[in-house]
Amino acid sequence: MSLTALGFWLFAREATVDWRRRYRKRRVQSLLNKWEGQPVQKAESVLGTPNEIVNGSAGRSLYIWKDPPKIPKAATLLIITLTVNAQAQITATALEER
Repeated sequence: MSLTALGFWLFAREATVDWRRRYRKRRVQSLLNKWEGQPVQKAESVLGTPNEIVNGSAGRSLYIWKDPPKIPKAATLLIITLTVNAQAQITATALEER
């Protein structure tokens, strides 16, 4: 009996972790889609200070967040990358889980 209960608990736990990961990814992706064309300060106010800012050519920059503190945690590492033009407007967004 206890082995069956343990198996059920492990299955339920794994299903919950997977659901939480997919839900987080879907919510963050919908947020990122709304940010294109917006000032980068809007993203910084929601995500906090980026882990890394890489300055590129023609005034463009990459803003990179790794597991932003204001986004709920899940079992995977969440990496958010924003491409920002010289006018500090978000031109492209990317989301990756590892």
